[in-house]
Amino acid sequence: MAGILYPFPSPPPGSSVFDHFNDRVTGDLPWTEMDFKSVSDTLYSRTISGRVQTRSFSMQYFEWKAIFTPMTDLQIRPIFALAHSLSGRNQAFTITLPTTPHIGTIVQGTASGTAGSRSLTLDTITNFSGNGNLKAGDLINFSSDADEHYKVYMVTEDMSITGGAGTGTVNIFPGLIKTISTPATFYTGQNIKFLARMKNDIQTYNRSADGFYRYDIEMEETF
Repeated sequence: MAGILYPFPSPPPGSSVFDHFNDRVTGDLPWTEMDFKSVSDTLYSRTISGRVQTRSFSMQYFEWKAIFTPMTDLQIRPIFALAHSLSGRNQAFTITLPTTPHIGTIVQGTASGTAGSRSLTLDTITNFSGNGNLKAGDLINFSSDADEHYKVYMVTEDMSITGGAGTGTVNIFPGLIKTISTPATFYTGQNIKFLARMKNDIQTYNRSADGFYRYDIEMEETF
């Protein structure tokens, strides 16, 4: 995918930053269930002889459906107001997923890499005195407004740094969407901010007979 330019979504009119979904609640977002998916669209065909041909035609992205815990009127109002103000799929926003799994001990550092490469070179890590690890399935991104690099990547193999060096190589998927020539700050786990959009243009909540509101929401990564 090296060399392909991906248009970066513009901030909402009159704003220089994206709304952060989590800012509408106190503490973690009140959801207890989430379906999390990795999407890699592929053209697939099988001939009469049985020969299979495949071709990837889009960059991998993540999407998720979150089911909120039953909420009171006061709890749902700010959440639904933000979802409403985003005008369906029109505007992008950032969000930190409260159920993002992270097993490794490295939470932040700096890294560099080449567009299309499925590996990152860690230059520094900011915890455990230059020692730490990342585990397959951990997520990592750069959340950078400065160079418009919001794509979230997944670590594909366990890696460890010992001896206080703070440097190492991390294998990721998909490949980097842009070159990072100067080591940039990366984040993992609950420090990750996804740049996202709603998956549809209609938002609906349900008020049950018990007086509580039920709400679920579908979002997808954008970059």
